[in-house]
Amino acid sequence: MSKSSLISRCQKISLLSIGACVSITLSILALHLFAFFLLPDESRRVSKEIQLVEFREYEPARIEDSIKVSIEALFPHAESIENLPYWIRSAAQMNNVDPYLLAGIIAQESSFRTGVTSWSGAVGLAQVKPEFWEESCGLKVDDPYNNVICSAYILRKLLDKHERLNTALAVYNVGDGNYRQSDRYRLAGYRYASSVISYSYQLNVAGASELIF
Repeated sequence: MSKSSLISRCQKISLLSIGACVSITLSILALHLFAFFLLPDESRRVSKEIQLVEFREYEPARIEDSIKVSIEALFPHAESIENLPYWIRSAAQMNNVDPYLLAGIIAQESSFRTGVTSWSGAVGLAQVKPEFWEESCGLKVDDPYNNVICSAYILRKLLDKHERLNTALAVYNVGDGNYRQSDRYRLAGYRYASSVISYSYQLNVAGASELIF
């Protein structure tokens, strides 16, 4: 075998090795992300807050413009609701939760549609169950704005109660009783949490230009 042929073969082997390393690294990262969002590992603690937007840093109108742009970008066929960005920003600020986390819940629950009712009786943009939450929220949740406010209120209560963000979101989805009693419900809840968090970051990125410029 010639020297040049040997060098060429070595280069190919090196490139294959790099490719294999990259593939293995990505696989390990994927497993870590799966564990981070889905697996109920009590030894791991996840921050119970997402802070994609600091209210004190931006005027309310800029946050609302950012939310509007992000919804239009990611959900171009969503129902047109003129005041929705205001509802999300004001409800989030009222309850001290991140507006994009709240928007992520709405994206997951209804894809920004007001007339959605689930088989379990949850209604509206954020799929709030009237029989469980209307009295506590003090609002009629069939009204779209009240629905968003009540969702932010529920989210705040769950964030204060639970030590981990993904647990709070899981309980929002499957309910506290189901979460505590069933592994199947817990796993479903963690999958829901992963999806909400993903939507939150995607919406934040899509609307970032309105906050930066």
